[in-house]
Amino acid sequence: MPIARVPSAAFGVDSIPILYRGVVVPPGIPIPAGSAVAIINGGGSIGCSVGGGSLGQGEEYVLCGALPGDHSNAFVGFMLHTTNPCEEGMVIATRGSRVTPIVELGAALIPEGDVFLSTTPGEVTQTPPGGGARVLRVGFAASDVEIILVTDYYL
Repeated sequence: MPIARVPSAAFGVDSIPILYRGVVVPPGIPIPAGSAVAIINGGGSIGCSVGGGSLGQGEEYVLCGALPGDHSNAFVGFMLHTTNPCEEGMVIATRGSRVTPIVELGAALIPEGDVFLSTTPGEVTQTPPGGGARVLRVGFAASDVEIILVTDYYL
C-alpha cells in the first residue's frame, strides 16, 4: 500500500484535490499554486459576484503563515493551481498527498527532513520557526521540490 499519492484533478472516490464550494480567493491578487492556505470567515459577502449573485458567503482562502495573525490555526492545505480573485480554488488537503509547495527563499528541500509552515505567509521551510511563531509541521520532504502532506504535529 503506497504512503503517498500524486494529486489528480479528476473528481471521484480517489480524488485528492478538494474544492471547498463557495470558498473563493478574495478581491486583490491571485494565490499562486503551491501556496499554503487557510480558510477564514471574513463575515458576509466578500465582494465577489457572478451574474448578480454573491460568491463566497464570507468564507475565503488566505495565505497562511506561522506568525500570530497569519491563520495557522485554520491551515487546510496547498493550492493546486494559481487561483484568481473571486474564483473557487482547489486545495490539496489529503494526508499522504504529494505537494510541490512554495519554499521560503526558493531553497531546495532536503529529502526526508521535516517541513514546517513558514513565517512568510503561503510558504514552507525546513527550519522550525521561532520567536513566538506557531510550529506547524505540514509534512516531510520527498525530494528537493516535493513534500508528503502530513498535518498532525503542532508545537
